[in-house]
Amino acid sequence: MPCHTEKVDNGVEIRRFTGSYLAANMYVIPDGDHAFVVDPVENEEAFLYLKAFGDITVLLTHEHFDHIDGLNRLVREHPCTVIAQKKCSESIQDSRKNLSALARVMLEIVGEKTDREPEPFVCPEADLVFEDRYDFVWMGQKAELTATPGHSPGSACMLMDRCLFSGDSLLQRGPMNRFPGGSDKTYRKQTVPVLNGLLGKCDMVYPGHGEPFAPPEKLL
Repeated sequence: MPCHTEKVDNGVEIRRFTGSYLAANMYVIPDGDHAFVVDPVENEEAFLYLKAFGDITVLLTHEHFDHIDGLNRLVREHPCTVIAQKKCSESIQDSRKNLSALARVMLEIVGEKTDREPEPFVCPEADLVFEDRYDFVWMGQKAELTATPGHSPGSACMLMDRCLFSGDSLLQRGPMNRFPGGSDKTYRKQTVPVLNGLLGKCDMVYPGHGEPFAPPEKLL
């Protein structure tokens, strides 16, 4: 699938690439020699594009294999700083917790055929780990990272320049179905209130799957 590019109100560019599994989204925000990558997936066009950058910051919205299958290649080929919620960082180091050990079965269940045969894999721990909240500034843009457990134990969202990168914690069709390790109870109790607070601060949601969409007023 070709890259999709758009610009938000202040001219910030966001490029969206799609991965090999379950059409997972990878976002790239370029700024000079720097790039911010959300959920690195295996996409040849994306890796060709990233060759132009000397410094890359990476955010993992959660630990599932379809959103991190490009991480090992990215850190091998580029100088990167990887940011993740603590449980996400722990889970990417375990093929069962990142679900890559279950990938074949999961893809068969949803009836997805892929040219890349899924194999179990692990990734190194993140360089920067946070628990509930982490705020920082990237190239003049304030980024607010917030833990949003439920879809997975290590899920998190990022608000940057009124853009909400939600991973699988919020999709246009509603909350993502819970996978092994997820919890509907945790999602409703902890994450729905957090997301409702974030929705009023954003103009667009950039989800882990599907097209970007305007935020709903409130999640029930």
